[in-house]
This record gives sequence, C-alpha cells and structure tokens, in this order.
Amino acid sequence: MKKKLYNRSALLVLALLSAGMILNAQDAFKEVTGNYNVKEGATLNCDIRYSDMEILSWDKNVVDVVAEITVDASSKSKAEERLERINVSINQSGSTVSIETELDEGWSRNVKVDIRIIVKAPTHMNLDMETAYGDLYVQELNGLLNLEMKYGNLKAGKLGRGNEKPFSTMELGYSDASIEQAGWLEAELAYSDLEISTSKMLFVESKYSKLSGESSGGIVAEGAYDKYFFDEVGNFVGELKYSGIKFGALTRKLNVEAKYTHVKISHLSSDFKEVYADLSYGNLYLDVEDGASFKLEAETHYGNLSTEVDGKLSKSKENNRVQMWGTVGSSPKGSITAVTRYGNIDIR
Repeated sequence: MKKKLYNRSALLVLALLSAGMILNAQDAFKEVTGNYNVKEGATLNCDIRYSDMEILSWDKNVVDVVAEITVDASSKSKAEERLERINVSINQSGSTVSIETELDEGWSRNVKVDIRIIVKAPTHMNLDMETAYGDLYVQELNGLLNLEMKYGNLKAGKLGRGNEKPFSTMELGYSDASIEQAGWLEAELAYSDLEISTSKMLFVESKYSKLSGESSGGIVAEGAYDKYFFDEVGNFVGELKYSGIKFGALTRKLNVEAKYTHVKISHLSSDFKEVYADLSYGNLYLDVEDGASFKLEAETHYGNLSTEVDGKLSKSKENNRVQMWGTVGSSPKGSITAVTRYGNIDIR
C-alpha cells in the first residue's frame, strides 16, 4: 500500500511541475506589414537573419509583406522586453522594396524567437537578398536573382531568368538548396548541396559541395572536393581536383581537366560531338551508344586502356605507356580524345 501511495504522489508532483512549466511559459507577439505598388523591373531587397521567409507569386503588381515575430520566455514581461528589441523594417524607396531584420546582441538561451516573413509578389520582380540562419522558399521568380545564403535552406519552384546578362547568381555557404527548374544560373558553393531538377545552363564554382539534378543543358564548373551527379547532361566543361563526375547520359560534349577525379558516363549518345579528358590519378569510363561513329585517340601512363567497341583501331604499348587510335563507324562525326596518368580508360 505504501508503495502505491508513493507512486501516486510522485505522479502528482510530476503533473504539477509540468503544469507549472506550461503556465510559466509566456509569449509575446507582434506583426509588421507593408503593401506597395510596383512596376516591372522593381527589386525586392532583403537583409535578414534568424528568419524564415516565403515568397509567393500572384498576378498583382503589388508587393505585400507580413512579418510575424513571436517570443517565448519564462514570463510575459521577459517576452515583451525581448520583443521590443526585435523589429522587421519594411519600406519602399523608388522601385525597391526593402525588408531588414533588426536584432540586437545578447540572445538568451531561455528565450525562443521565431520570425516568419511572408511576401506576395509578381514573378517579374528582381530579388537581391542576404540571409543567414534561416530558410527561404521561392515559388517562382523570373527576374534577376542575387542570393547570398549562409547556414540555411532554400527551396524554389522556378527560377526562370534565361540567357540574359547579368545572369542570376547564388552563393551558398553551409547550406542546402533544392530547385525544381532553373534557366541560366551562376552558383558559388562552399560546404553545400545544390539540387536542380532541370536547368538550361549552370556556371559553378564549388568546394566541398555537391551539385546534382535530373537534366541540364550545360554545366561549366571549377571545383575541388566536390561531386557532380546528373541523370542527363548536354554539355559539361570542368576544371576539377579531388572530385567525382557521374552522369547517366551525356548527349553532346565533355571537356574535363582534372586531378584525383573519376569520370563515369553511363550512356554517351550516338550523336555526341566531342569528348576530351585529361586526367591525373583518375579513371575515365564511357559507355557509347550503339551506332555512334567517331575518331578515337586515347593514351594512358601507368594505367590500363581497354575498349569493347568495334572499329579500325590500332594499339601500341611501350614501357608504361599505352596508346590507341583510329575510327569507329563510318564517316566519323564525333571525337574522343583522352589521356590519363595513373588512371584507367575504359570505353565500351
């Protein structure tokens, strides 16, 4: 009986403590809004920290902003005191609508701050944004994008700006991004992952990062300690080291100079134009579609060279150097030129 009374008493104490914690948790809230008429060519300029933002599309030439700030603290007075030191500034100057978070120093571990900003804007807007420690969602943007993100996450539907200078730019540091559709885009990646389902043209500088997607019309890359994984790529030009390339299919051109990098093309289209690879301490694997016709010049130093394609090919071996040259198919339309040092070449 004593044991049962003790258990019941313990449960009662725990329940009272939990209720007290719930009752003691207090919050303060404020909302900041802005509504501005804009014309095509207008820019949304954002400088935000510790905030999540959604940019939603609509068919009005109006930028509508709602910023919600919530502070949870151990008491109402502490929550309200902290809330007074936080603000989201929203204003318009000429053709620019600006949003800026204003946060003082001295964050407390016992205070939780949540800042959520919802923007409705036409798709023709330009976006110039710096953000840190927050997430960003963009439904559709066809204007010029200049984004700098650190320690955040980006999710976007469509970034539609095409072959028009200046190109849209994106700089990611310690961040992850997922984009459904992109036009022409310049990206600078550091310790980040960028996934773009479909894109027309990508210019990438990368280190310790990964770029992936379903299909891209073209990629120009300079990187180190990074990976490139795509289902299909039209053209790829890269200068890499300590990297990896893995494409399900390549349809037109490959030009890569790399060190400590493996290149694997699981399907090289029969109407490809050119493959050029100069690799040191890396392997090249090409699986050529049946019916392709091309010129071949391949050379390995301290590596193996093998091929399973039928053609008029010659092969020589001298010391640690292996060469192969000739043609595959009639009336060659494409060319494969490959050199490896301390790596293998395998053409199937």
